[in-house]
Amino acid sequence: MPPSSRREGRNEGDRNGLGRDVGESDRSAFPPCLTASRGGYTLSVLVQPRASKNEIVGVHGGALKIRLTAPPVEGAANKACLDFLARLLGVRRSEMSIVGGHASREKKVFIKTDDLKGLISRLGL
Repeated sequence: MPPSSRREGRNEGDRNGLGRDVGESDRSAFPPCLTASRGGYTLSVLVQPRASKNEIVGVHGGALKIRLTAPPVEGAANKACLDFLARLLGVRRSEMSIVGGHASREKKVFIKTDDLKGLISRLGL
């Protein structure tokens, strides 16, 4: 049976997880540390706790490196990470959550938003 015309010529990675087709230009717009997720975006973060100030350093190894003043004790760095990102991105803290890496420096942070361009510009990517 011939392939359906709807699927013909597409690769497996042509969906962005939100049920919408992703064009070539959309895929290239994603920085390496940001991926589309259902209902928002997931940000790969590398946290450096006990820094002198809270700041974004840049992208290192496919993750956004963030320096935080909080120590990595009893979830203080996780809370500081979410608070810092929420303030920086202009989203409510309740619209963000750590979905991976709770006890690691490498974290996955889910951000519930549909504003990709706003995320990219506020993160300086």
